[in-house]
Amino acid sequence: MYLTVSILLILWSLVGSFDASYYHDKKYSLHLHSESIKEHLYHTIRVICYPFIIFSLFYKNFNGIILWIGILTIIIDTIFFMLDAFEEKNSRKKWGGLPHGEYITHLISNTLHYCAITTILLSKTLLLDEYPKYLSIIALVFMGGGAIIAVQHIWRLYKFKP
Repeated sequence: MYLTVSILLILWSLVGSFDASYYHDKKYSLHLHSESIKEHLYHTIRVICYPFIIFSLFYKNFNGIILWIGILTIIIDTIFFMLDAFEEKNSRKKWGGLPHGEYITHLISNTLHYCAITTILLSKTLLLDEYPKYLSIIALVFMGGGAIIAVQHIWRLYKFKP
């Protein structure tokens, strides 16, 4: 089960990184346009949630307050995921709406996202042992990368000038 969790975590992170770097940054530069700054704000909140989710659920087999912080973070992330989905219609009018390729990327990324989370939560009830070292290392790498991207998103919000 931990191997499955690791694969889902890696795929979720890679597809999400592709979406952010190609569509959000390179193709549309959402953080530079007043029409899409609200969408960028939602992405910023979600990317801030990411390292907390990874730490609390994937780094170690935490219980108690750390696990509950992770679950609360998942709820916050899901709220902003839904707000983002509604906002994309308005923020992408200038470009003719959300392109099909990005829509498919979102579908794949979020499916992997929730499959990874569901699988790790199931493992907490079915497997009560420590996580394997490779899962903790993968989580550590993605926590670091996620923290860097969170700082980048916050900086772009700070630098935004309408």
